[in-house]
Amino acid sequence: MISNKRKNILGTCLILISTLTTLFFLCQIQMAGKAMAAELELDGQMGGIGSEVTFTLSVNNAPNEVASLGVDIGFNSNVLEYSGADFSGTMMEGWSFKQVSNPEPGILRLGGFTVGGEIVAGSSGVLVKLTFTVIGDQDCQLPLSNLKDDIAGWTTKDGSFTYMEFAIEPSSVTVCAGASVIFKAVPEDAGIPPFTWFANGVEVQTGDSRTFEYIFMEAGEYTISVEDSSIPALMAQATATILEEDDSGALDIIAGRGAAGATVSIGIRIQEAPNEVAALGFEVTYDPEVLTYAEEWAAGDLVQEFDFFDVNLVEPGRLRIGGFEAGEDEIAPGANGTAVELTFEVAETEDCICSFLDLQELKDDIAAWSTSGAYFLANCVCDGDVNDDGEITPMDALCAFEKYLVICPTTCEIPCEQVCCDVTRDGECTPADALCIFLKYMELPSCLD
Repeated sequence: MISNKRKNILGTCLILISTLTTLFFLCQIQMAGKAMAAELELDGQMGGIGSEVTFTLSVNNAPNEVASLGVDIGFNSNVLEYSGADFSGTMMEGWSFKQVSNPEPGILRLGGFTVGGEIVAGSSGVLVKLTFTVIGDQDCQLPLSNLKDDIAGWTTKDGSFTYMEFAIEPSSVTVCAGASVIFKAVPEDAGIPPFTWFANGVEVQTGDSRTFEYIFMEAGEYTISVEDSSIPALMAQATATILEEDDSGALDIIAGRGAAGATVSIGIRIQEAPNEVAALGFEVTYDPEVLTYAEEWAAGDLVQEFDFFDVNLVEPGRLRIGGFEAGEDEIAPGANGTAVELTFEVAETEDCICSFLDLQELKDDIAAWSTSGAYFLANCVCDGDVNDDGEITPMDALCAFEKYLVICPTTCEIPCEQVCCDVTRDGECTPADALCIFLKYMELPSCLD
C-alpha cells in the first residue's frame, strides 16, 4: 500500500516533469523559429558564369520601429560583380534618403533614414534587392555586419551564393566565314529547358534542345550565349572569331568550298603583276586531312605559252609549282589572270571544316610579291534546306530570294545573315540560287543534282 502522502509527492513530481518537458519543447520551438526567421535576412541564390543573380534583404517581424538604419553586406568580389540596387516596391521605397554604396571591393553598405513612413514594429517585408553578375566558379557567403541605428541589435541571417556549373562547348572557336559550328549547353543535368540562345545579344533560337548550330556568314567577333528557364536564369557564354578572307596579294589563292567526297578546283591568280615575269616558283600548303591532291592541274591563261610549267606533289600537304618562258610570252607588268587551277578531293567528313591554304617560298621574278592565302570550307555547302526543316520546299526558295532583296528577317524567321542559300557556290546569294532551290523542289534538273 502506498500512503496518501507518498501519492501526493509522486503526483507533484509527475506534474513537475510534465511542466519542465513542455517548457523544454516550447524553448526548442522558439529557438528553431528564431533560427529560421532572423529579423534581418539575406536570401540565397545560385547561378553560372555570366548569370545575373538578385539577392533580397528582408525584415521579418521587426522588433521595433525603424526610422534609420545601416548595414554592411559582404561578398567575394572574385565571384560576384555588383551591378546595382533596386528599392522599387520595398519598405524603403518612400524613405527620405536611401542608398547602397560599394566603398571597397567585397563590401556593400546600405544606409537610409526617413521622416514619416517608418518601418512599423511587427511588420515584415523587403528592404532592397541587390543584383550581381557571376564572374567566378565557386560558392561564397554574403555576411551581414555592422548593423547601425534602429536595427543595431537585430538577429541576422547571412546570404549565400551557390555556383551552378553551366557552360557552352566549345567555349571558344576560330573559323572562317561561311562555316557552321554546333554549340552545346553542358553538363546535361544543369539548366531547365526551354533554352534561349543568343548571337551578339540577338535571340536566335528558343527550345528544349541543348544544342545550337550557327552559320557564321560574316567575319568578326561573336559572343554566343544561352539562358535556361530557371529563376534567376543560368547563363553561359562562348566566343567565336570569324576570320576575314584576304585576297589582296599579287599572288592570291581563290577561296573555295566543297561537299564531303566532292572533287573541287582551286585557282591561283595573279593580280596587277608588279613586274614582268619570265620565271617563277612557289609552294602551296594545305591540310592533307581535309584536301587530297588529285594529281591533276591546268595551266592558267597567263602561263599557257610558257616554255615549261609544272606542278609537283612534294609531300601530302605541300605542292611545288614552277615555270619559265624564254621567248616573248612573259607575264607583262600589270597583268591579271590565272596562273594555275589545282584539283583536290574533299575528305569524307560529317563536320563543317574550315581549312587554310597558304602560299610560300616564292622564287625568281615573283620573290618579292605579296601573297594572300584562302580558306576552304569542307562540307559547309548550303544544301537548299534554308529553314532546316528536313526538306526542300518553295518556302526555302522564297527565303533565299528575300535574302537577295535584303528583306530581313525572312519568311523563314531567320536573320538574313543566317540564311545559307549559296547553292550555286559562286560566293553570294542571288536569284539564281532561289531558282535552283525551286527547281529541286519541282524535281527538275538543278544545280543541286
